[in-house]
This record gives sequence, structure tokens and C-alpha cells, in this order.
Amino acid sequence: MPLMVLLLAAIPLRAAEPPRQWFSRDGKSLVGTLRTATSDEVTLLVDGQTYTFSLAKLSDRDQKHVRAWLDDRAKTKSPHIPTAVPAPLAPWPKKYDGQSDTRFTLVREDPDAPAFIYETRHYRFAFDVQLGAKALGEIAAVFEGVSNALAALPLTAVQPTETRKVTRFPVVVFSDAAEYRNAGGPVGSVGVFDSRADQILIRLDALLSPPPSGRSDLPRREQYRVLVHELTHQIMFPRSLHLPVWYGEGIAEYMSAAHFAPARFDFLGISFQARKYLRTYLPVGENGIFTLPSPAWVMDLRPESWNEDNKRASTEAFRKYATSLLLAHYFQHLDPPAGDGRYLNAYLDALLERDSARDATERWLLRGRDLTTIEKEIRAYWDTQGLRIRFLAPAER
Repeated sequence: MPLMVLLLAAIPLRAAEPPRQWFSRDGKSLVGTLRTATSDEVTLLVDGQTYTFSLAKLSDRDQKHVRAWLDDRAKTKSPHIPTAVPAPLAPWPKKYDGQSDTRFTLVREDPDAPAFIYETRHYRFAFDVQLGAKALGEIAAVFEGVSNALAALPLTAVQPTETRKVTRFPVVVFSDAAEYRNAGGPVGSVGVFDSRADQILIRLDALLSPPPSGRSDLPRREQYRVLVHELTHQIMFPRSLHLPVWYGEGIAEYMSAAHFAPARFDFLGISFQARKYLRTYLPVGENGIFTLPSPAWVMDLRPESWNEDNKRASTEAFRKYATSLLLAHYFQHLDPPAGDGRYLNAYLDALLERDSARDATERWLLRGRDLTTIEKEIRAYWDTQGLRIRFLAPAER
């Protein structure tokens, strides 16, 4: 379970149809907002409730308004389907193996303070205890490995931001759990990315391999994976403020699943890694089926709703992270016809250019499809991988 959820800004949608007064043929009227329509029916939002009426029962004026609305939708639908397939930035890497990520430089050692400052290419570490070269090299490999592995992915939005190329990101490491909590670390966690202070706070036992027994609230083998999740958030910040929460969490879970050693990531075997990852965190349901919230529900979540759902029991709260992982995997590796993340990259770029979330989703992710189709494709693929999934609507959860 990730330690902290980054508060991502909601992306504004295109202005909705304004409310208007509607008249029936028998002279009755109401005030409502047009939500959807077909050549036979119209659905209105009235006082927070939706009602569907036969189009033939509306006044001639209102029928004309609905037909004009449908014509306008038909004219603007074509831009939502790309006329040309976007080119990928580069082939998707099979792996990342950071053999040179263990380099660090001593900046200052002051045993009397105590303060021990070290730097890697992208990070500046402040320790309150002195560590040996082997431990420092492994810590450098974990942090630099995430940054460099993300940089290898053919997605503009996940690349380290420009500021990280000229400044080093501060990391404060605590050997004492109480000091970590006093500095703002959440109780029960081992690390957190604090976007307000622009730094990472982390307990030393999350960085030592293997960590001392009893010092952490997480299973040993999952220590680095939680850290990888938070580092992914940090590296993508502040660009991530313009991306939907489902993808921010999905790519962080994807990186955690692909990570298997301090500076090593397996992207070629991501299906195996993701299946193993989900089985680690989620109990198998009846008949060996994993129950997860539907892609439509997860993709519609805003940061506030996501954080509210995190108040549930940890296993239940993790289910939406699992769906986000499967969505990120689908759009990065399975989305036809190319299956190489090119449409996802175009979608993320559109959001960074401040296109509306609705337009970007319809144009680059859906491309004339609906989420039910994508949901079926995700289930069918994972069936072939030995992972049976049932997606649940919110009311079923």
C-alpha cells in the first residue's frame, strides 16, 4: 500500500450544457440540463436527478434544440478519433539495469552535529548517522535507479522535470523513528514525499537491505517497492498536477511492480511481475477471482475521492491501485493496434497542453470505443496470464 497519495489537481472539463426551460406538447414545463440524447430519447438533469423522456413528447422548439445539439456532437466527434496514428517516442525498453547508479560524493561529514551529507546525480542526502560505502552505494542505486528507469520510458509525462536536471532533490534520512515522525512522517509509514517542502523524509530502516527486524511496519520484501512508488511521484512532480489521479497512481504501481533490485527494473516481464505483485497484496476471492473496482469508476475519481477511499481497510483501499496498475499496463503495452504506449503518450501530452480531460480521453484513449470494451480486453488478457479478474461497479463494492 503506498505511503502517501499525492494530491493531484483535477483537470477542468469542457463547459456543460447550461440549464434551460423545457416544454412538453401538453404545455407542462421544467428546468433541466441536457445530458444525453438520441434520435428517440432525451435525458435531462433536474435537481440532481436524471430523467429520460421520449423526444416526440417535447415541444417542436425543444425537439429542434435537441437535434441541433446532436448535429453539433456529430460534427465534433470526428476530432475525437485520430486521423493519423501518432509515432512512438522510442521503443519500449525491455529492462533497466543501473550498474553505474551507485556513485555518490561526500559533501560534508560532521560527527559532532551529527550531519553527514552526500550527493548523487539527482539527490542530496542528509543522514544523522554515518554509513559505509556499501550501504551508501545501494541507497544511491535505489533513488537514481527510479529516476533513470523512468527516463528510459517513451512517455514525455514521466520524464524527470527540467528543474531536477540542474538541482538536487533533498532527502532527509532519520535513524530514529520518533525523529522521523516529529519531522512530519506519517505514523506507521517509512517514507513520504512532502511536495510542500519539496523533499523526501524517510526512515533509515527503509533503505538498509535487509532492514533491521522490527523497525518497519511493512514486510521486508516490500520496503523498496513502497519507496519506488513515492519516488515516482516525486520525479513526475509538478508535471503530475495536470494528470489524472488514476494514471499518477497507476504508473507508480507499475514502477513498483517492475522493480526487483536496487537499480533494476524488468519491463519485458511486467505481466509476470504485475501478477505476482497483485497476489502479494490482494486475497484471492471465490473461485480464484480477484475483485477490483471498474476502470470507469477509477478513471472518474478525483484526488479528494481517491483520498477518501483510502480511509477504508488497507486491502480494500488497495483495490483501486490495482485497477490503476492494470489500466497503466493496458495503455502502455496492450492498447491496439500498436500496443506500444503511443496513444497514451499523446493523451498525456494533450493534458500537459491543457486540453480538457474529456477531449483527451475520447480522442486518444477511447478512439470511438467505450470503457466496457477496454474492460473486457483487460480481463481477457489477464485470463491468459492466469489472473482471473472481476470488475465491480461502485454499488457492488
